[in-house]
Amino acid sequence: MSNGTVDLEQIRKAWMEREEELQKMVYVEEGHIVINVHYEYNIELGRCDTHAKIVAWAIHLTEKTWMTQEVLRRFMHLAMAEHGLEAPMP
Repeated sequence: MSNGTVDLEQIRKAWMEREEELQKMVYVEEGHIVINVHYEYNIELGRCDTHAKIVAWAIHLTEKTWMTQEVLRRFMHLAMAEHGLEAPMP
């Protein structure tokens, strides 16, 4: 920020860096979604292949002390993408 203005390039760079970090924390490997925040937490892809299962996992994951909104959002988007599901709109 200079002279009270927002530097859009700095914002874009910070966003890209955070996205890269999230990709390292939540990813698909060998038939599992791996959430690696404080330790590896593996979820079989077949156990999150419907909207209902993804919501059930989201509820379960919010009980973890290490879970954040960003990590949960990435998990949900990744689970839907792996199974060709779209996010239902309210």
